[in-house]
Amino acid sequence: MNLFVNQNLLLLVTCLLSMQWLCSGDGAETTTEGECDDPSNIRIIKEEELAGKVSKNGDEIWLSILGEVYDVSEGTEYYSGEEGYGVFAGRDCSLAYITGEFTLEECAKGLDELSGKQLASLDHWKKFYRDHEKYKFVGRLEGRFYDKEGNPTKEMEDVQEKIDAVPKKKKAAAKS
Repeated sequence: MNLFVNQNLLLLVTCLLSMQWLCSGDGAETTTEGECDDPSNIRIIKEEELAGKVSKNGDEIWLSILGEVYDVSEGTEYYSGEEGYGVFAGRDCSLAYITGEFTLEECAKGLDELSGKQLASLDHWKKFYRDHEKYKFVGRLEGRFYDKEGNPTKEMEDVQEKIDAVPKKKKAAAKS
């Protein structure tokens, strides 16, 4: 009986440590959003690390959209190079998804001027990456949208509030 309890305890500790290891990024390159719902367990990516993930010499390609970082290395044909979607590699270039201006200058701009409908369209792009079978969620980018603990910033809360208001506006318009 004692051996059975000890084995179960060992199994439980192993599972918990495995989840901590997966979510912390101490060895795992990617996690899924569902595995790590607690922000303290989501890997936090610094801009410097993200900037290094641009497929030099066949390395990984990461991009960020609304502060969520995805490994898009499986899409090398789309995200490598300096033209087209290559501008997304190694940075958060959220605004360019809406404006279609794939430049570094556009990537540096904020989302202040976007309407709720435009932000909802941007959220659709984020879901494209989240649901894509080949692209993997890596973590959250510390900066504009998430703080160093992985919690949403005021800007992200404002963006999410505008996104959440869009379906309500559609329903209200449909009732009129």
